[in-house]
Amino acid sequence: MQNEFSVYQHERVFEWLKKKGVSSEVVMWCRNAQIEFDDILDKWWPVREGGVDAILLPVYDRQLVNVIDIVAFQPSKPDKWWLRAGVGEMLGWDIEEKRTYREPLRVHATPLEWVLSDMEGCCPLTEEADCMFLDIPEIIAAPVVYERIRKTLEKRLPKRKAG
Repeated sequence: MQNEFSVYQHERVFEWLKKKGVSSEVVMWCRNAQIEFDDILDKWWPVREGGVDAILLPVYDRQLVNVIDIVAFQPSKPDKWWLRAGVGEMLGWDIEEKRTYREPLRVHATPLEWVLSDMEGCCPLTEEADCMFLDIPEIIAAPVVYERIRKTLEKRLPKRKAG
């Protein structure tokens, strides 16, 4: 995935994000490409022409060593995103540090929101990733994000028997 990510351009997305106030250091992690996507599989693939313009971000493993996936989203419709390989869980792994030091964690609703925050905190990319918040002492998130996480965690709790 690292090799694939490196071939995409970043010039067009660079100017757009700079106008939004994103730092140059963060913009350097972003790319853009023409893509087609599959809403059933939640995956995307590059096309030479006729696709939608999307921002691409690398998705790292928990050790922040290897790019394991690439997430794509349209700047005009940031509430929907697609994974290239389908294995990415989270953008930003501040969760591990916050868990260790028992500190509050900022959780973003969309990859674009995460980028606009200069990549502070994290952005879960799947419902399964929401389960990682179980032992975080405090989550700083919009009500809709917090409610989604709460419902996901609630579904994972064991059933209680009277006794």
